[in-house]
Amino acid sequence: MKIKKSILMAAVFLISAAAASAQGIIQVKPNEAGPRQQSDQEITDDELARFVFDPVTDSLNLTPAQRYRIALIASSTMAGTKPLFEQIDELDNQISIAAFSGGLDETRLKELSSKQAGVMSDISATIARAKASFYKVLTPEQRAIVLAHYRLSEQSLGALSNVGP
Repeated sequence: MKIKKSILMAAVFLISAAAASAQGIIQVKPNEAGPRQQSDQEITDDELARFVFDPVTDSLNLTPAQRYRIALIASSTMAGTKPLFEQIDELDNQISIAAFSGGLDETRLKELSSKQAGVMSDISATIARAKASFYKVLTPEQRAIVLAHYRLSEQSLGALSNVGP
């Protein structure tokens, strides 16, 4: 499902961005129980900006200050969405329990699914606000490049382009 894939990609982006240090380097660490060990892979502000604005990143010529602000926005966004992703996980767990319990209660399934949809809506709105903040970091020329890319993408969707903004 494209919506779920978009949310998961945003989650990966935001989780990666959450560990931004004051120096602007994001340490990616393996997801493991117990003490964390440093990974050989580091994501810099430049790589983060590339992820956010790919495939037009090179044509934006972002300044170091812009890349740093993008990392800060991503970090604060992740801090705000972490509880929401935890709620999604808990609701998904409850749906799995309901499904694997032997008798599926359709009323309970609809209730849990509705709650999950509401949380996903909150996540989508938070991500949209982060994108608006990223946009504010850009110069008018950079904004035009980003908008042109998304408008071109929208046109290539054809009839599907009226699905969302």
